[in-house]
Amino acid sequence: MTRIALRTQVTCVATQEGMVLLDERSGRYWQLNTTGTLILRHLLHGETPRQAAAALAHRYPAAAARAAEDVDQLLSTLRERRLLADPPETPPAPNPSPSPDPDPGATLPPPGRITPAHRVLAVLCAAVAAPLARARPRHIRAVLHLLRRGAAPATPEQTAAARHAVVTASARCAAARSCLHRSLATTLLCRAHGTWPTWCTGVRTEPFGAHAWVAVDGEPIGEPAHERGYTTIISVPPLSRDRRRGPEGPPGGGW
Repeated sequence: MTRIALRTQVTCVATQEGMVLLDERSGRYWQLNTTGTLILRHLLHGETPRQAAAALAHRYPAAAARAAEDVDQLLSTLRERRLLADPPETPPAPNPSPSPDPDPGATLPPPGRITPAHRVLAVLCAAVAAPLARARPRHIRAVLHLLRRGAAPATPEQTAAARHAVVTASARCAAARSCLHRSLATTLLCRAHGTWPTWCTGVRTEPFGAHAWVAVDGEPIGEPAHERGYTTIISVPPLSRDRRRGPEGPPGGGW
């Protein structure tokens, strides 16, 4: 069977509820729940619908027939919305042993302790970032575009210190698969100190995965080597010096 693939204009963004599929041409997006996200991950790894159904039945104990129905329903919906790529004339060989996407959990923080006041501020930023991480991508973008006004570009040291404070003060931000929450909390903590890093989300295909992180001058901060193969889809960099001085025009900066 031909390997399942998304159209080139369709990108994936991870959320705490599952995954968002964004059609960049139409501007429309669809939220997948955890079941749909699991199925799509297996299909994009090169597995057949039958293999994806078996994985679903193993993950959530259920009848094989019900799991197969869920897979068929997802594929039918993706086709109706024209999110799947047309089958190639010569399909590529499937990945023989697709490995699961490693958890992009927090890396070891840099040495040093944070002050009690900084810890409290980091906890507050993590609390504010929690509902923001559950929002839709366009809402996150709108909020970050507003918050970055008046902030100076963050240095690598400032960004690393903010990330260290966040993962030290908040177990939730330090947990695996909390990259969106962690990156937003780091960005908010930088903003609380008058600076702004570049907030990014991106995807990769081999192995398939989505990730969110902070960067300075294009360099990811605090990310391990195996988490540096993502193609940036969304970024909210700091405003230039001239734009910080005057009224901000239409949102820009990587969108």
